[in-house]
Amino acid sequence: MRRRRALVLGVVVVVLAGLLVAGRGDSALDRPSVGRTRAFPASAVASGELAQTWYCAGGSANGSGDDVTYILTNVGTTDRVAALSMVVDSGPLVTATVAVPAGSTVATPASSIASSATAGAIVEIDGGDVAVEHALGGIRAAPCASGTSDRWYSANGSTTPGATELVYVLNPFPEPAVVTITAATEGGLDTPRSLEALPVRAQSVVVVDLGQHVLRRQVAAVTVDARAGHVVVDRIQRFDGSDGRVGSELSLAAPATSTTWQFPDAGVEAGSTSSESWHIFAPDGATEVSLEPVPDGGGSLNPVTVPLGSGGQGVVTAAELGITAGQGYSMTVRSLDGEGVVVEREVDGRDDGRRGWSSALGAPEAGSRWVLAAGESSATTLESISVLNVGADPVTVRFSQVTSAGLVPLPGLEAVDLAASQRTRRDLGAVLLASPLAVVVEADGEVVVARRISQPGSTGVSDTAGLRWPTG
Repeated sequence: MRRRRALVLGVVVVVLAGLLVAGRGDSALDRPSVGRTRAFPASAVASGELAQTWYCAGGSANGSGDDVTYILTNVGTTDRVAALSMVVDSGPLVTATVAVPAGSTVATPASSIASSATAGAIVEIDGGDVAVEHALGGIRAAPCASGTSDRWYSANGSTTPGATELVYVLNPFPEPAVVTITAATEGGLDTPRSLEALPVRAQSVVVVDLGQHVLRRQVAAVTVDARAGHVVVDRIQRFDGSDGRVGSELSLAAPATSTTWQFPDAGVEAGSTSSESWHIFAPDGATEVSLEPVPDGGGSLNPVTVPLGSGGQGVVTAAELGITAGQGYSMTVRSLDGEGVVVEREVDGRDDGRRGWSSALGAPEAGSRWVLAAGESSATTLESISVLNVGADPVTVRFSQVTSAGLVPLPGLEAVDLAASQRTRRDLGAVLLASPLAVVVEADGEVVVARRISQPGSTGVSDTAGLRWPTG
């Protein structure tokens, strides 16, 4: 039996004349899948191989707390070279050449290339098999984008006192772009005039402090709509601790909605004062969604059905789902009528073992191979990887470290069996201490993968889905 829950939703129907602009694309090029790597032709590659291009929008390179580092991992057997072009706040691109040997992870601070208040990046690889992430302060890592899009979405964010929500819009192309930014809040849909038809000049980054335009909102889910051009969008969210929440996180926005979002890592520790909630955003149309938690101990919990109006957002806490602290589980969020949504899992960590705020997208697609480029397992940094079997049949999962000798199975994780709908969460520090620590997760069926990195005693926390990787 499904139980229904009334939400106070901001539901506003907005009619915009001329919304369908000639030339707006819905092709695979314009709508890349979250976490799916894609190759782009590059005339500079003499061999005729397809070069791979990644885009990193958020961060700075001026000594601030938002200084970004680019992390490149070569999971293949061929040495690669990257042209890392930094998009600075004024002037032309500043390009550095980065060698990425086979089986290596290379971290390049943006400040080693140029000094700039904004530090977007275009990373062009002379072939495939290189994954690219970017990180603030070492561990607050997120994937870079493997393609551009004309729309981007985030389901969470906040502009309350003590909170700063920064929206980074990168235009990597030599033609200008024009974007409009709207926010779905607990008070309804907010379309500030100051964020309508916002110009983004060629090969530049525009940073929008959303709190200057959308005031004092507990939740501010964002849509960035490119009316001209294609862009990439990151979010940096900070909390100064004045309302209890503390820390900051970098995240890549979603380039498309999906009817299903899956989260293999859910639950907070027993006795924890931390909290967990689920943010659902319906940017395009009214819908009903079902939140379906599956506890680790087997069995099931009653799904919760949530109605959302067009442009509305809603929040469901773990407590409202019947989840207790210390209960690990996976979560699947489905649209019941085929309308696409965007979903994030928020954790407000207030314990020494996990102090800090995070909000991360789930996986809209399953796959049999996943790459986690950024990572570390040490005396000061904890990393865990969670895997969910989304199929109806058992699967066997292998965890491997990326090394110069190839993929080396992690001790004890060479063959992890998962029953249908079962998940596993593995703390890498129990099997290996390494920095950097890039990991490939492979399965003989369809799975989804997520990573958590934290630093006990500090506010550094990162939660993110893995990069869904081609198997061929």
